[in-house]
Amino acid sequence: MKKSIHQNYIYAALVAEGFLVMAIELLTQKSLEPFFGNTLYIWASVLSLTLFFITCGYYMGGRISVSNANRKTLFRLFFLAAIGTALIPVFVAFSLPVLERQDNLYFSSIFITSLCLALPLTSLASIPPLVIRLFTEKTQQAGQTTGLVFALSALAGVFGTLITGFLIIPFLGVNLPLIIISIILIILGLFFAENKKMALIAAFSILLIGGLINFNISEESNREKRNIVFKEDGLMGKIAVYDRQAGADGKFHRMLMVNNIVQSVIQGGDNSATSLYKYVHTVAALSSTLQKNSKILTCGLAGGSLVSEFSRMGFTDLDVVDIDPRMYEVAKEYFYLNESKLNFISDDARHYLMATDKKYDMIIIDISAAESQPTYLYSVECLKRVREVLTPNGFLVINFQSPVNENRSNPGNLVYQTIHHSGLSPRIITGEETGYDDIIYLGFKNSKTSEKLIDINRVNSCCLLVPHVKKLVNQENIKTLAILNPPVFLKDDLPVLEIIKAEELTKQRMRNLKEFSY
Repeated sequence: MKKSIHQNYIYAALVAEGFLVMAIELLTQKSLEPFFGNTLYIWASVLSLTLFFITCGYYMGGRISVSNANRKTLFRLFFLAAIGTALIPVFVAFSLPVLERQDNLYFSSIFITSLCLALPLTSLASIPPLVIRLFTEKTQQAGQTTGLVFALSALAGVFGTLITGFLIIPFLGVNLPLIIISIILIILGLFFAENKKMALIAAFSILLIGGLINFNISEESNREKRNIVFKEDGLMGKIAVYDRQAGADGKFHRMLMVNNIVQSVIQGGDNSATSLYKYVHTVAALSSTLQKNSKILTCGLAGGSLVSEFSRMGFTDLDVVDIDPRMYEVAKEYFYLNESKLNFISDDARHYLMATDKKYDMIIIDISAAESQPTYLYSVECLKRVREVLTPNGFLVINFQSPVNENRSNPGNLVYQTIHHSGLSPRIITGEETGYDDIIYLGFKNSKTSEKLIDINRVNSCCLLVPHVKKLVNQENIKTLAILNPPVFLKDDLPVLEIIKAEELTKQRMRNLKEFSY
């Protein structure tokens, strides 16, 4: 193949390779999140496998370029990449059956991710070595050509990552872009088809991809039968609103799920709907000692159950921060959130805390990315900023999903110790059970504020139905822990929380997948 004849096509192949490798990697990760989550370990698995298959592609491309640097080879590579990409939604659909048979989240994630990425990434990564061979006419040009090829490929990858993350996934989801990429790869391959036979193979591939589209549509229609009233892919994960009749009384329950993990559950189908999570009512009760014009900041919206309780209590200065703007629309549309009494800010909670000049009487941190909670919100650096943002008698409330004991490596105890070292006076509200929604962490800027936690006369009637809310009157369920010496607490430069909670998070995901997967 002569350079002058096919130079534009070769450049197109190179740019497409760089762009689509990163797009496929990111789309695959987001496709698998509903089944495997987005913890540090899952991201490490996807990134390491991505690099592994790219390495395999570079090696294979180098071997092929010795004797087969031609049109037919490029056609075959694009053809294989197209088929592999089109098969990704099929492999993802098998994630749940694999998890049911192999009760090991990390092994299953590596297995499914390998199936998804092996063929498309290895095929695409074989293209740069071929391009180097095609562009190198003299040995002296090898270094310059190699640098140019990989620079163009890497630059295309940068754009592939940004465009996929900020435009493609938020507007098109994950499955449709994978099908579109498959078709684009077939079309690119046609530029290198030498004869009608190759063109017919490409046409057959497009028909196969069409069949996979139908497979995906049928899967979606089956999901509709599972009482899913809303679902959407996005950069922050796959969200779904799920209805079911639950309990012996057959009452209507509505759940908000992010990546197959339940975030909110309400009972009732109108504005009187209330949360089934105990912590929501406990946190709402803690606001009962505040004046109605007090300023309350809630970090994390989900279905808006907590904010709805504040609204019922008459608070009018309610700020809510959530990094995912979809949550606000979902909370209004499906969870009966009254938007007239709140100010919604779409932002990262820590960024907002660092940037705001507003002072709050009560700050609630109630954030999770599916089953995991952002570790940087619980570092001593962040909580010191929270202390600065609180009014003199203000206090912090944290819903942290982990049981607590006095072990030095216990996640709950680490959060307690960090609250103390931030300059706040820590307390724990314990429930009657050891479930995740029964432990609430408090941090008081003025320790005297903790002497009266609730005004029973102002607590919503639904909150009074939760047994340990009444116990707050006499502080029967308030607990303190010993301050450890030498001190241990969470810091920005040592984000160990997710590692310590790894086993706990895995068990939680497996429980949710078995009961609520969509």
